[in-house]
Amino acid sequence: MSSLAIFNDWRTVKVVGVNFVDDYPDNLLGLADYIDTYEPSGSGYLCRIELRRNPHNQYDSNAIEVRLSSTDEMLGHLPKELAKRIAPDMDEGVSWEAGIVSVDIHPDHRDRPGLTIEIRRLL
Repeated sequence: MSSLAIFNDWRTVKVVGVNFVDDYPDNLLGLADYIDTYEPSGSGYLCRIELRRNPHNQYDSNAIEVRLSSTDEMLGHLPKELAKRIAPDMDEGVSWEAGIVSVDIHPDHRDRPGLTIEIRRLL
């Protein structure tokens, strides 16, 4: 059994590095204004996400970028340990799908939003 078998179902992931992206925090605040809800089945996401390998990333050769599918806007990265597990499969041509779960805004820190997505490996 593949070590990635747990990813055949949706898995919730906090996106990292969102604060290093151009237009942060306005990019996520604008996204939050647009998104109301999502469908847990994965079929009704208002904003689809693309997971894109970037083996030339100067900080992590396993880097996987999180991008808004409709505009190709970079939103952040998958966490390093998760990317390390997924990158070899992506390099072999295995496809993944993702959707936004929420833009996380603390009422006392509106200037520091985060992003939560769901991912799953396509069989």
